[in-house]
Amino acid sequence: TFPTAVGLGPWLDPNARATAALSRFGIGFIEIGPVTNSGITAARPVRRLEKQQALWIDDEPGSISVAECNRRLSNAALKVPVLIRVHDSRESERVIRELNSSASAMIVLTTDYDSSLERWPTHIDAIIAAAGARRILLCITADQNLATCSPMIDAALACGVAGFVVDGSIKADPDGHLIGL
Repeated sequence: TFPTAVGLGPWLDPNARATAALSRFGIGFIEIGPVTNSGITAARPVRRLEKQQALWIDDEPGSISVAECNRRLSNAALKVPVLIRVHDSRESERVIRELNSSASAMIVLTTDYDSSLERWPTHIDAIIAAAGARRILLCITADQNLATCSPMIDAALACGVAGFVVDGSIKADPDGHLIGL
C-alpha cells in the first residue's frame, strides 16, 4: 500500500544517500538502485538533456552494493515503502537474499535475463523464494517488444510475481537510455 500515487524512481537517489530526506516530501514510495553484490562505479553519470527534456542513463549504470544499501537503509528513518531494483540476473537471488528486510519489494529487470525462456520460471521461482515475505515486481522497459516479453510476463504471473513496473526509459543509440518526453 502506497500513501500517495507518486513515487521516486531509481535515478534520483540510486545510492540511497538522501532516501530519508526524500521520504518526507509527500511521495508514495522510493525506488533505490540498481543494487548489485559488489556495487559498480558508473563510467558515465546520468546527464540532463535540456533540449530533449530528458535524462540520459548509461547502458551500464552504476550500482550500490548490497552491504552499502543495507547500511544506509538501517540508518534511515523512512516514512514510505522502499522498492529496491536488483540489477544483473546472474546474482539476483543472492542480492535479494542479502538485502535489508525493511524493503517492501524487489524489482527484477526482464532486460537483464539472458537465458532461455524455458529456464525463466525456474529463475523467477528462485527469486521469489529468496525474497521471503517481500514482494517481487517485474520491470519492463517502455520500448520492450511486447511479443518477446509477453511469455515472460505470463510465466512470472503464474509463478507468483506480485506486479509490474513499467520503466519509462527507451533505448538511446548507441549506448544508453532516455527518460523523458
